[in-house]
Amino acid sequence: MNTNTNQSSKASNKESQNKRKKRSTKSTNATTSTTTANINNNNSIINSSLNNNSLLNNNNNNNNNNNNNSYLQASNNNNDLFSNSVGQYPDRGIISMSDLDGTEKRENPRLKTYTSGGGGAGNSSNDFATKAKEIRNKAEIDIHRFKDKIIKTNKAQVEAFMDLIQKDQTICNQFSKNLDTLIQDEMFLKQCLQEIEEQKREKLISENEYFKLKEKIDSLVSISENFEKLKTEELEEIQEKDGVLLRIEKEHEKKKEDLTLPLYNFKTYFGLEFRKLADGSGLQFIFTNIDSSNHKKPFIISIALDKDTEDYVVLECSPMLQNLYSLLTDLNQSGNLSTFVKNIRKAFVHLTLTTKPTSSTSSSTSSTTSSSSSLTNSIIK
Repeated sequence: MNTNTNQSSKASNKESQNKRKKRSTKSTNATTSTTTANINNNNSIINSSLNNNSLLNNNNNNNNNNNNNSYLQASNNNNDLFSNSVGQYPDRGIISMSDLDGTEKRENPRLKTYTSGGGGAGNSSNDFATKAKEIRNKAEIDIHRFKDKIIKTNKAQVEAFMDLIQKDQTICNQFSKNLDTLIQDEMFLKQCLQEIEEQKREKLISENEYFKLKEKIDSLVSISENFEKLKTEELEEIQEKDGVLLRIEKEHEKKKEDLTLPLYNFKTYFGLEFRKLADGSGLQFIFTNIDSSNHKKPFIISIALDKDTEDYVVLECSPMLQNLYSLLTDLNQSGNLSTFVKNIRKAFVHLTLTTKPTSSTSSSTSSTTSSSSSLTNSIIK
């Protein structure tokens, strides 16, 4: 009976959810159509502005062509006047081509008069060209201003359109959130109603089964007694395991002391200290009590195990040893690390005995460090 009720409630929940999804889909489609209409309107506005810009460009080109044609026509008219004045009436004392070339040199008052008049005609043509240029420049400035105004207007319209789209999107998101909240609230209320109905049914069942449970309580008494026995046995087992754990911890502490004492003896009596590198890639050996002039001077070598070749490589050696490569080869062949450490110490002792003291300790140290790093890099490679 409970199963049938749950199935019917689930079916009703699914139907209500489907109805709400359909309503939300319709509202979303309406919002989408409104947004699409706004986009189309704005696209038409942008297209009209682009058409206006193209018309302005055509008008600008036509104005420039007209100005150029008028300027050329005026120039041709001036040239015609000049050619007619010079070639048609040579007997009236007007200047000819031979006078311009300088072949005939004569003075004529009328020639001077014409020359002064011809200069006036040239100045008028220049003034006309200047005015035409000024008009063209002014027209270009006005056109550019109008273009900028159109662009700013279109930009403002586009920004307003984008703001409108953003607002519509915000409204859609808020509507979707509110719809989801309402759906969740409805589901919660239905669940609460189902729980109330189930509680009522359980109450009836509990009243009917009360006497049955009372009989079972009597049988649980013996079960509880058995449980107490099991509990006592488990406590004894736990105590026994605690004793084993304490014994293991004591053995661990003893092993730790056994390992710490040799390391202490190595450092104190043999002048050898083991350190793990900071990045955990290898082990560092620090030797002291080697240099008779400075017992605390450290002689350091760091080695690591290559994961690819499973061979030992030298990361650091200070000061550098000449026979380091041969010692490293012997280590990789034999695998005896203690023998390698002994041979390294002997090599450091031999190096201090054969090295002559110099006056500039800093220069020798820097040269040794540079040679050590270069040789170490070659060994690693």
